[in-house]
Amino acid sequence: MSTLYELVEWEDLGFNLPQSLPYPSAITIAEAVSNIRSAGTFVVAVENGVRRPLTIAEELEFQSTYRDHMNRILPSAA
Repeated sequence: MSTLYELVEWEDLGFNLPQSLPYPSAITIAEAVSNIRSAGTFVVAVENGVRRPLTIAEELEFQSTYRDHMNRILPSAA
């Protein structure tokens, strides 16, 4: 079983859109995170063509990777 990660947008009502963003599926969470451009975008796992929420371990990796990504692309507040 192979897991890929893709970005999806979050609608105002809290439901993910039926179509993923125009990014290819990523093999790693870090690859997916590198394409995030807005707060309304998040990463989901895809196994056998079916989306699922991230596991606890994947969520922790996502949070760490996202923080590192944002620290690189946003100017320092200092």
